[in-house]
Amino acid sequence: MNSEITKMYDECEVRGWVFYDAACPWCRGLARRLAPVLRPQHVEFAPLQASWPRARFGGTEEEWRREMRFQLADGRCYGGADAVLEIASFIAWARPWLLLTRLPGVRPLLRAAYARVAALRPCANGSCPARPIAQAGWPGRTARSWAIWTGLTAVVVFASSPLPAWGQMWLWAGWLFVGAKALVWGRAREAQRLASRWRRLGFWLAWPGMDAPAFLRSDPAGAARAWRKPTAANWAFAAAKGAFGAALVWGGARGALTWSPWGAGWVGLVGLGFLLHFGLFHLLALAWRRQGVDAEPIMAAPILSRSLREFWGRRWNLAFHRLSHDFLLVPLRSKLGRAGAVAMVFLISGLVHELVISVPARGGYGGPSFYFGLQAAGLLLESSSWGRRVGLGRGRVGWCFMALVTAVPAGLLFHRPFVERVILPFLKALGAF
Repeated sequence: MNSEITKMYDECEVRGWVFYDAACPWCRGLARRLAPVLRPQHVEFAPLQASWPRARFGGTEEEWRREMRFQLADGRCYGGADAVLEIASFIAWARPWLLLTRLPGVRPLLRAAYARVAALRPCANGSCPARPIAQAGWPGRTARSWAIWTGLTAVVVFASSPLPAWGQMWLWAGWLFVGAKALVWGRAREAQRLASRWRRLGFWLAWPGMDAPAFLRSDPAGAARAWRKPTAANWAFAAAKGAFGAALVWGGARGALTWSPWGAGWVGLVGLGFLLHFGLFHLLALAWRRQGVDAEPIMAAPILSRSLREFWGRRWNLAFHRLSHDFLLVPLRSKLGRAGAVAMVFLISGLVHELVISVPARGGYGGPSFYFGLQAAGLLLESSSWGRRVGLGRGRVGWCFMALVTAVPAGLLFHRPFVERVILPFLKALGAF
């Protein structure tokens, strides 16, 4: 049998074989879509039901149909998530993602996710009826969303290499932002039909939030109930935050540069946060609210949080909270339980920040993941019986614990390579010094 396989490799000059379950319509469709991408790389496809793969892998029918297999020409064989990763190395736009698999805990997570998705296929008696993932607890994965995501990935990979580190950061952040918009867009079809063309365009180009149904609905009365018209004080407060951020970027950073470049980078980083997230985005929310749109500011005075749950759930970056709640926390909670779902959400958040922060900086890998791991641990500790007993999650004790967990280890998230190789050059490009 080994000689038969070797002969096939020699005759076809094949670099690898993908073995899939031909009894599964979903698997057949995936193989059909991947074949035009992989065959130019001399990777071929074969059903697991064929005689020679079955003899090669052995085991019972249930065992060899449990996961896809990928075999290289040198005889190395991979299964499940490991096979997916090896296949990804043959696809140009997927290769950058392989950098993230070097982080501790990522491969076990991918293996568990693969096993879960594979288990959603109710195969029995040689029949595996198609079951859309969205119906199994993973909403929003429409064909349009995946097409946009894949196309943007290819553009980002080819466009990022000649850019400076700060340009790569913004490119990766923009890619994630548009991909997230595509996901929530796919779930707001009814609201899209009701919204005007300008409202739909504004959601994509002039609003950082992710609550598409609320933003798009043409219900001025409902929006008025949700939000009062902005007052002069609201406008002044938002503008003051933006002005404070601008002062830090174009004044404070230059002053701090004389005693510490790293400190200057941190001053500029805080200034950018105030200028964009607390200032400009708040002004955008007020502008949309003035037009009767239900636009929730993405920052809601996070310094007032009395618990980690309040900080991450109701005050800090509500755009990402909405996205992670709808697409991660809710589907995972029924499968992994509350604690497991919370840990998974923060782990994924860490990986996203690795891509935007550590990859452009070419260093500091693992810091963002560890930071968000601390947040998950702190959140679970806060909600434990011991945490409630000592006062975590409320009052002054809750505020101190929140500040300790979020602020003290911030150097893990925005690590020195990121500050020195990304933020400082970006500030220089802005004319800060």
